[in-house]
Amino acid sequence: APVKEAAPPKAAAVTPAPVVRPETQVITAQEIATQHATNVTDALRRVNGVSINEMVPGTSAYVKLNGDDRVLVLVDGQSLANAQGSAYGRGSVDLTSLPGVGAIERIEVTRGSGSVAYGSGAVGGVINIITKKGSTTPLDVNTGSWGTHGYSLSNSGQSGKTSWFVTGNIDKRSYYKFSQAYDSDESRGDYNNKSLSLRLDQKLNEANSLTLQVFHKTSDGHSSTFDKKDDRFQLLRNKVVD
Repeated sequence: APVKEAAPPKAAAVTPAPVVRPETQVITAQEIATQHATNVTDALRRVNGVSINEMVPGTSAYVKLNGDDRVLVLVDGQSLANAQGSAYGRGSVDLTSLPGVGAIERIEVTRGSGSVAYGSGAVGGVINIITKKGSTTPLDVNTGSWGTHGYSLSNSGQSGKTSWFVTGNIDKRSYYKFSQAYDSDESRGDYNNKSLSLRLDQKLNEANSLTLQVFHKTSDGHSSTFDKKDDRFQLLRNKVVD
């Protein structure tokens, strides 16, 4: 009798792993104005999954997305990482050096790994700041308590195949003073920050362009440390920040 060959076993069905797509939230210029945000740091604080690390308040600030400091910061799609280098952990861009809010059209915050498109520096996500187009020169001025003042002047434009963006920032504050504290009149929480950034883009052809980025920042001031005593704050020390 003929021998019947056994049918080959069927391959087990494989369920593809779900694709986790990065989530993008857009902060518009109107939202920035409505929230009275005075800088990029203020605008980002209101985004879910964003945390801000300030080494010294007002002097420098770095962002984390979903707890990861490997966040790529772009301005009009151009990375600022190489221009500034690594300054805090694996983060690479000081938020206090970014354009003033008057020059911003919107901020796109993408949470989740962007490493496929941008490399390992974007594991936490990507923040892309889109500036207002055309030849504009907005001036931002803000003021607050403890002698806090901020000034930001930006200019952007395009002529032929050449485009540019330049921004300068001055942020300053005098000292802390608490009504319910020991020795608060001797505290020094002052800072004086000045920064200048420049980006030039030259379009060579449809597929290639040349970019020049320059960044410079100076900071000085003091950091005050307090502790609790008898339910009141007591000044422990003043530390020079430069």
